[in-house]
Amino acid sequence: MRQKHLPQVILLVFVFGTFHRTHAQTYQQQERGILLYNLGSGLVIGGVGALINKKKGQDPWKVFLKGAGQGVMGGAINYSSKNITGMIASRENYLYGWAGRLTQSVGTSIIENAAANRNFWESYHFSYGPVRLEFDARSHYKPSVLVKPGALVGFVWLGTKGRFSAKYSLLSGAPVVLSDGPVRMFGSSFGGYAMGIVTAIDRSLIDDYALFAHEFIHIHQYEDFVGVNSFFDKPLNTFSQRSAAFNTFSKYVYLDLHAPLLLLTYRQLYNRAGSYYENWFEFEAEHFATQKLVPR
Repeated sequence: MRQKHLPQVILLVFVFGTFHRTHAQTYQQQERGILLYNLGSGLVIGGVGALINKKKGQDPWKVFLKGAGQGVMGGAINYSSKNITGMIASRENYLYGWAGRLTQSVGTSIIENAAANRNFWESYHFSYGPVRLEFDARSHYKPSVLVKPGALVGFVWLGTKGRFSAKYSLLSGAPVVLSDGPVRMFGSSFGGYAMGIVTAIDRSLIDDYALFAHEFIHIHQYEDFVGVNSFFDKPLNTFSQRSAAFNTFSKYVYLDLHAPLLLLTYRQLYNRAGSYYENWFEFEAEHFATQKLVPR
């Protein structure tokens, strides 16, 4: 194995290890396991990414500790944001989707900064569908708008499953598609389905607040791994310096390279799970949506 691939391997080992460990029998144990996962994923992404983006002359150990520490801070905020999103169901109010998404934008931004070996305040972003709004300290936090191709694929794909609802998209903080009946994906039928930062829901179930919250947690899960894109900063920056066309391209497009990796990981877990909630993503989403013990 080449040494340069070691950080990616460490990340995957941690993630898959967590997927298979958390089979706790009480709600409190499940809650602690999910908290550990969110803190740990921030730690690994922030620490490993910081090492990858270490500058010449920097001490590797100090770089890792700083990145890991910031990653844990971002992971804690992400965990809190999912609890807020769960209030969509407990309070029966779609507006908690906005509160959760705005809170998570802070957490994921901190993790992304950590993975890029930056200070936690240097860059912040918020994504709505395939559009990413960035605020960077280097440009005095002047906003810039970029398109995310991975999220755009999900946006268009789920857009074919029904009609976009302006009402629920504005109320909740993410694009919502209402389908006339169950949402068909990969040969199966679902009451709701999220892909990237858009969700499609059977219009007859739109008042099922727990289902709505469940699908919005899937949106959070997509954002959880945004920091992985910082792993590719060095090669992409080098290519941008050598290619004027790519340099122009990168000013308007944010390559969400984690999107296909996340989709493949979800499908593998979905296909291998003996029961529906053995799939970590479904388990975590149901945990926050119902705030009850989830049988696995």
